[in-house]
Amino acid sequence: MDPIIAAKSRGYAVASINYLLSSEAIFPAPVADCREAIRFLRTNSRRWHIDPERLVAWGPSAGGYLASMIGAASHVPEFDGDHAPVSSSSTTVRAVIDWHGPIDFGGMDAQFDASTVSPRLGPKSDADSPESELLGAPRGSVPDAVR
Repeated sequence: MDPIIAAKSRGYAVASINYLLSSEAIFPAPVADCREAIRFLRTNSRRWHIDPERLVAWGPSAGGYLASMIGAASHVPEFDGDHAPVSSSSTTVRAVIDWHGPIDFGGMDAQFDASTVSPRLGPKSDADSPESELLGAPRGSVPDAVR
């Protein structure tokens, strides 16, 4: 059974949010979008009968990366990007579920080389890789951003 349908059938509220993709905007824009979605859910929690203190960020692939960023850096105001938050609600979540999201941008090429995935996706350091697009420059040319 689909995990979202299974969660919903057990009384969990599920929200699917939109965020800017790496081909549309550079970091921290996608993180800022996710942070604003959490603020929106928390601000409207009474309306939808959800517990604002029991929010969990979950996502696969890029969504997993963003969930991890929400969990690790909910207190970092610089990740709100260029726009001011709509509300002062917290972006803290109770838990994070990162389902195969990229985390170690510096070690990705070695990890892909050791796997059978690399030939299908091409080098992650290429300028047109999603990770390089997210950083706004080829991944290998911006070590501080990679860290």
